Amino acid sequence: MKSRSSLWVVGVLLVLAVVVASCGSRFLAGGKLHFSQNRFDRALENFQKAVEEQPNNGEVHLWVGRALAELERDDEAVVEIRRAEELDPVQAEMVRNTLVSYWSKRYNSALTYAQEASEKSEEEQPAILEKARERFARAIIYAPDSVQNYSNLGKVLYQLGRMDEAMEMFEKSRLMSAGRPEMQRFLFALYKFFGDQSLQKGDKESFEQALALLHKAETVPASPEEMLEVHYNIATAYYGLSDLVDEGQKTSMLDKAAEYFAKVLEVNPEEPDALETIAYVYADRGMYPEAIQRGKQRYDQMPWDPDVNLLMHRLYKAAGDDKMANGHILVRQILAEGTRQDAGAARAEAQAAGPSSDALKVLRDRGMPRDVRTIQVGQGVYSAWFYWAEGRIFLFREGKEQARITFKAISEDQIREIMG
Repeated sequence: MKSRSSLWVVGVLLVLAVVVASCGSRFLAGGKLHFSQNRFDRALENFQKAVEEQPNNGEVHLWVGRALAELERDDEAVVEIRRAEELDPVQAEMVRNTLVSYWSKRYNSALTYAQEASEKSEEEQPAILEKARERFARAIIYAPDSVQNYSNLGKVLYQLGRMDEAMEMFEKSRLMSAGRPEMQRFLFALYKFFGDQSLQKGDKESFEQALALLHKAETVPASPEEMLEVHYNIATAYYGLSDLVDEGQKTSMLDKAAEYFAKVLEVNPEEPDALETIAYVYADRGMYPEAIQRGKQRYDQMPWDPDVNLLMHRLYKAAGDDKMANGHILVRQILAEGTRQDAGAARAEAQAAGPSSDALKVLRDRGMPRDVRTIQVGQGVYSAWFYWAEGRIFLFREGKEQARITFKAISEDQIREIMG
């Protein structure tokens, strides 16, 4: 009997040993129980004791890492989680899944805070954005190779006004996104969005921020149409900045504005806003022939527009050509406020002015104008004869020519639209 009893006891001890071996240790098993019931401090204590027992057991280190992650001791957690794979390559898939799981928790909570901030008042936003920033920073610990981490963290830092840090994050994203078209599209949109936002504010610091962001957008592949808009906004930022810097920097800013407007016009030679603004840029640089050349390109597009005539008035005035400047300002007034006359009024005006008048000579040379308009300025009455199809406007006062303006002849459809 005694020998049988002893054998039975030994058998029980062997079974217990197998059970303990299968779960690693009683501390590991106890830690898992505490972990499953969200007692993460107690779980960690048990897992650390298990490490003391089995320092080279990869599974034990993995559970230590999980407990540390639940306690948001993220830097320590990642060390332990990665140690698990080093010790036991069989744990590789579990390690990857664990890292992704904790990255996802941090990243998604950061997105939630960022969205919440966008729905709050300006006064409430910083505190919530700071929470988003902290969660994105934690997400990076688990996935340091994720472009989304850095780009979104940069976005939050930008919104917090921490521009230098934001640019550092954006640059990391840009370097990491090489060869990943979907991430490059996202980054381009991000750079452009915040660059455009800064551009709208109109102060020196904002123009500088806009340039930093938009120049980054230049380095990311994008469609020609998207890049055209980026170049236009870069030019606009340099031009705006030229009025806000000291004289020593002004010329440099204007030259950069001209360079980027020229890039736009290389792709789209008829872009009206670029033509108009580059004309002003050249005028500010004292490059009057270039300014008037670009201005005329713009004028050829819409000679019937009062504002385009105002552009030409300003360019000629800056160049010191008072006759043409006065001619365009008169045309502007006539187009905006003048009285349309019957075309026969041109003949009556020419005849009234006498046989040697400028008006009669024009009438004989060119025939009846298609459109005649008059305006009174002070004590004088001015008339404009529009030869739209030929690309000429003649300005008279009492039959004497005051100015002659030429432009690209316009189509019959456009003439009918002008004439109403």
